[in-house]
Amino acid sequence: MLLDVMWYEKGLYFTFFPVMMIYYLFMLFPSIHRHYIYQVTERGFIRWKIIWQILFHGAISNEIPYILLFLFLLKELKFVIEFAETRLSKIEESLYEKCPGYRIAHLHLNLFQDDMDNRFHVNCFHTNRLYILESTVLSRETQLGISNYREIRRRNKAPRTMTEEEENMYKASSNQFLLFSNRNYIIGYYVGLLCTILLFEHYTSFILVLFNITTFLFMRSAIHDVLVDLAYGVISVLFALQRNNIT
Repeated sequence: MLLDVMWYEKGLYFTFFPVMMIYYLFMLFPSIHRHYIYQVTERGFIRWKIIWQILFHGAISNEIPYILLFLFLLKELKFVIEFAETRLSKIEESLYEKCPGYRIAHLHLNLFQDDMDNRFHVNCFHTNRLYILESTVLSRETQLGISNYREIRRRNKAPRTMTEEEENMYKASSNQFLLFSNRNYIIGYYVGLLCTILLFEHYTSFILVLFNITTFLFMRSAIHDVLVDLAYGVISVLFALQRNNIT
């Protein structure tokens, strides 16, 4: 279809189109498609996509797009952090369900009053000094609150008006602070570093990578995956039209 409106030019860029046709042809196979969906759902991104993205960026700028390697590592970092947080929360939930009289001390930072009464609590949290302790009446209330708010999150429901203590429980139920107390700052640091490097990139790479980062951080993985593919498709056609001086 593109050859009806532009001249074919032998080179890396026009090799990109047939390669992508073959790529999406493979996606029609049910087993590959199921694995693709699994990767998007569980990991949040597709690892092998970086191969054709490097091919595309290299074709339009004639340079090796090292920025994509940084983006890939950022996605891997976010996945590892979220995977670890989910696993810790599953361990905590299983202990609460099977052994309700016990809990993991210092797993949460500044949440359980029994933990905060220990003057070494902050140090224990940051150095992974966790202990299995018997639950007190006060800690059982906090355990129950976290469990209930996790269930509310699973049902995608909004909680009612909360007290400060309940807000802390709701925040803890997100599991986002089980591994690092400052996890958003850690991710934000690498996002900022990536964006700084991005300022020196080709303008097309700047648009695509910035769009990739934004959708990855603020949208569901399935929506992010679709939008990134569409963005690359639109940019590739526009670049081809511009290259052939078609208006």
